[in-house]
Amino acid sequence: MYVCVGTNMVGEKDSDPAELVVFGAADLSTCLISERPIFTKQPVNQVVLADDTVEFFCEVHGDPTPTVRWRREEGELPRGRVSSVILCSCVCRFEIRSDNSLRLSQVRAEDEGTYTCVSENSVGKAEASGTLQVHGKTRVHTAAFLWYVPTHSHTD
Repeated sequence: MYVCVGTNMVGEKDSDPAELVVFGAADLSTCLISERPIFTKQPVNQVVLADDTVEFFCEVHGDPTPTVRWRREEGELPRGRVSSVILCSCVCRFEIRSDNSLRLSQVRAEDEGTYTCVSENSVGKAEASGTLQVHGKTRVHTAAFLWYVPTHSHTD
């Protein structure tokens, strides 16, 4: 028998008793309990220098096992590697890895923005985001200066 007990500053009230009857197997391991996606590791905001590599992590669990995908403000990022063609050579800069992390190589200013990990199963949906800021590399310029000091010869 189960009774729901409610309390507040005025007092306490019990519900009518209820009985729980379970039909079927007595082994509770056969019971199916569904769980919406829950993040165990979420992406975090990051600030990096241009040409660096950055990784956003996304670990999630749920039942049934949730799917995971990544998106930016512009839309969804495809799974696997995404190539950028630069002067006829392929440079793979974005990769969604098998552990669902998002890896960006040789980041540029145009990569700045919010990256969102979207996880979904039949029970629900969860999203977690991290922002990327890219700073230009500081260049130190050295210059040589030549000083000309005229010499005067005075003749009296």
